[in-house]
Amino acid sequence: MDQGRESSLAGHPEYDLFISYSHRQREFVQALAVKLRRSQLRVWFDDWEMQPGDYLRDRIVSGIGQSRYLLVLMSTDALTSNWVKYELNCGITSEIEALGVVVIPALAPEMSPELLPLDLKAKYYRDMRSADAVQQSILKLTKMANPWHYRRIGQAAELKEKVRTQVLTVEELWDILHGDYLGGLSHGVELAVVSKLEKIKGWDAVIVLAQRALSYSRIGVLVRTFNALSRCVDDGGLLPLAASMTFDGRVWADKLKAIGRGVGASVFQDFAHAVPGVRRHLKSEVLPLLLAFEASGVDDLKYGSVLCRHYDRTVDPAGESLPLPDDNLRAEAEQYAQERLPGLLKLIRSATFGQF
Repeated sequence: MDQGRESSLAGHPEYDLFISYSHRQREFVQALAVKLRRSQLRVWFDDWEMQPGDYLRDRIVSGIGQSRYLLVLMSTDALTSNWVKYELNCGITSEIEALGVVVIPALAPEMSPELLPLDLKAKYYRDMRSADAVQQSILKLTKMANPWHYRRIGQAAELKEKVRTQVLTVEELWDILHGDYLGGLSHGVELAVVSKLEKIKGWDAVIVLAQRALSYSRIGVLVRTFNALSRCVDDGGLLPLAASMTFDGRVWADKLKAIGRGVGASVFQDFAHAVPGVRRHLKSEVLPLLLAFEASGVDDLKYGSVLCRHYDRTVDPAGESLPLPDDNLRAEAEQYAQERLPGLLKLIRSATFGQF
C-alpha cells in the first residue's frame, strides 16, 4: 500500500462510502444507501448530509475527502451529469495522489458496461442491474469496507441454516441463544430458534420460550415468542404468558392477543373487554384483566395471573402497583407452576418487571 494511502486510512475517515449518482436515479440510490447503512457502513448520501444553504462544491469535496471509497453509480444520465463528472474527477485525482479514496464504478439498471468511460473500464466494477446483483454488491462492499460486520453476517447465516436444517435438542438451541457471537445474536437466528422450539414443544421447550418472553428483547422476537407459547397450550404455554403479563408494558396487548389465540374465541370473550385498558399501561387497568384470568376456568391463566400479581412489585407511571394475592392462593399457584413447568418459578423470581 502507498505510504500516502496508509496515512489517510490511519486518520480514520468519517465515511466508508461516498455515493455519486445522477439525480434521476435518486429513488434507486436512496434504497441502496439504506441497505448499505443496515450493513453497518457509514454512507455519504447527499439527502442525508446536505443542509439548506450549504455550498455544493465545498460539501462534495469535504465528503469525498472524508470517505474511504467513492461509489459512482454509472447510468446514461450519469454520463452527461456535470456533478457526477466533477465528483468522479475529485475521486480519481485523490486516488492518483494516493490520498486515500478509491473509486468504485457500479452499473445502474439498464446501463451497459460498454458505455463506461475508458478510465473506469480498467476498474473492477460492481453490477447493480438486478435485485440479486445489488445484494451481492452490498455483500462485497461490506466485506471490503467493514470486514467485521461481513464476518457477523456469515456467522449468522451459518447459524440460521444449522437451526433450519439440523435436528437439534432443546439444550442445543438454548446454547445457540446464549452463545458468544460477533455483535450479539442476530434477529434472524433468534426467530429461527423460536420457530424450532415451537415445533419441538414439550415443557423444556416452553421453559426456553418463557425465558425469551421474560427478557427485554427485540419487539419482533417477543411477539413471535408469545405466538409460539400460545401454540404450546398442552405443554403449559399459557402459564408463562399470564405470569409475565405485566413484565413489559410495550407488549401487553401483543401478549393478550397471543393468549386469545391459545384459549379460543369463546373463552377470550370473557376478558376481551380489558384490551383497551391494557394499552394504557396502568396497573389499575390491567388488574381487571388479571382477575378475569383467575375467573376464566383455565388453570394456566388463573395461576399465572396469581404469580404475576405476587412477583410484579413495580410501580407504574401513575404510582400504582398490583394488589398481592392472599398467601394460600399464592402457595397454590407456586405449587401448580412447579408441577406444570419445572423451572418457571426460578425464571419469574429472577425477572425484572417494570418497563413501560
